[in-house]
Amino acid sequence: MKLNRKGYMTIEIILAAVITFVIAFFLIDLTMDLSSTTDDAYADTVLVTDKALIIKNIKENLENDICEYGNINSVSCNNNVCSISM
Repeated sequence: MKLNRKGYMTIEIILAAVITFVIAFFLIDLTMDLSSTTDDAYADTVLVTDKALIIKNIKENLENDICEYGNINSVSCNNNVCSISM
């Protein structure tokens, strides 16, 4: 007795394709999330590094001004413009 197994073979192929697409979708989603997390960490690192360099330069400039002009009496800032009174 010979059995017709064409339908069984088609179901196996469809099921394997669906499982493959589901796994691929989750792997791509996981990769995108990790990439986003890495980019955020890099941006935070650059921000902290730049902030440290800016603070260092401001401190050096203030130290040079104190050595050159004497003590600082007050610092005032208006509309992103700061003035230092000696």
